[in-house]
Amino acid sequence: MATQLRAADAVHIYAEELGAQSKIIDVYVFDTSGARLTHAAVLEWLSARIAIVPIFRQRLRRVPGDLDYPYWDFDPSFDLEAHVSLSRFTGVGWDMLSELLGEIVDGPVSLNRPPWELHVITGVAGVDGIPDGAAVAVLKFHHCVGDATATVGLARALFAGESVDDEGAADATAVASRTRMLGSAVRRSPANAVRLASGLTQLRKDTRTIAEAADRGEVVPPQRSWPVTRFNRMLTSGTAIERVRFDIAAVDSIRAAVPGATVNDVVLSVIGGALRAYLSETGELPDVSLGARVPRSVRSLQSSDAGNQFVVLSVNLHTDVADPLQRLHEVYLSTRAEKRRLEHPAVLRTESVLGEVPAPYLKAAMKADARDVAARAAVEIAGGNTLVSNVARGDGDDLYFCGATALDAFGVLPVADRAALSHFIASMAHQLTVAVTVDRDAMPELDEYMRLLRHSFAQLARGSGVVRGVGGVPA
Repeated sequence: MATQLRAADAVHIYAEELGAQSKIIDVYVFDTSGARLTHAAVLEWLSARIAIVPIFRQRLRRVPGDLDYPYWDFDPSFDLEAHVSLSRFTGVGWDMLSELLGEIVDGPVSLNRPPWELHVITGVAGVDGIPDGAAVAVLKFHHCVGDATATVGLARALFAGESVDDEGAADATAVASRTRMLGSAVRRSPANAVRLASGLTQLRKDTRTIAEAADRGEVVPPQRSWPVTRFNRMLTSGTAIERVRFDIAAVDSIRAAVPGATVNDVVLSVIGGALRAYLSETGELPDVSLGARVPRSVRSLQSSDAGNQFVVLSVNLHTDVADPLQRLHEVYLSTRAEKRRLEHPAVLRTESVLGEVPAPYLKAAMKADARDVAARAAVEIAGGNTLVSNVARGDGDDLYFCGATALDAFGVLPVADRAALSHFIASMAHQLTVAVTVDRDAMPELDEYMRLLRHSFAQLARGSGVVRGVGGVPA
């Protein structure tokens, strides 16, 4: 039976029409020394697994005129081969692999078929941290499928062990006709209007409640505007990708220096230090601090069946603080304030207000907001100067691909106009990887920025009392 998208999922379809990059990309590294990755083997492996996870065979059906949110419907012409590519790595080193990853990241995800792709690159060689001959699997979803937490779960379905129970295979009957969808949208219009009016009334009440809570010091209003940097202008080039790895034990040792701080706080402070150094070198460091947009899952705070269940926090990176340990302390206070704000019931309702907005009104509001952002873009940036996402992936011991075992995994965030720099934090086993994605023209010296990330980490480690040359801290 066809199911309708929630507003939190559909918003990523409409955002893409306004220029956003609505993609989730996960990269998995597999040891193929005891496995044979052929095109036929890959298709056989995937066929058994996608049969029990409906979303892999479902396409989007738009309601005429977008009078209501789209539906998921089984694709009667589904062709697995159209979603899978297998190629041999013909170069050597990270630069070549990065170029291939950039091409995959930059490409769109078609919404005319189930919105996912798997790109498998075999015979990778000369890449630090990846054994020669390994395979790299790039799993790419449209954001309407779900957020990073949801897509990691879908990846686990594809890379499950040898035993697959196909008794749970879902019925692939298509039922969402245009006439039926349009009729449902028309019938629902009066109720949608009532729901919108009720939602707006509740929003006004919650806004007053939040203001009163702020006056009492119960919540700290976030900083919503930040200074414009070279990373907050229109894209002019292709995507460059790099990654740096840190030892989890070293990160934990640093975190312990500031009671209550999290792994995310440590990495945010490292990024703040690297941005401070990089923009100082280019002579462009603002007098005031930069900020980061940090997605945070709300699965533990509310019940929803949407694929996307997150809000975006606006976190101060404290790039105006020179001392690394003091910066970590300030970042911790900033993230703690944002988390506490989100836990207030009235704040959580306002952050989740999309669910009360019918599709036509949401599209109109998004267009108006996009015009407002564009008008203010020359003097201020909303939310933050860079996007920093963090998703844990476990130890990887239960991930396999055609018999190959998983060695590493990390995510890649696309860039967009006025958001030309992104960081994706992924932890697996004993390693933490920070993957950096940037518009090439916005940061021609990406190697220098990666050096500054490592240097910022080392400075913070020393300031925290972690011995150099131990636990992944550069000597």
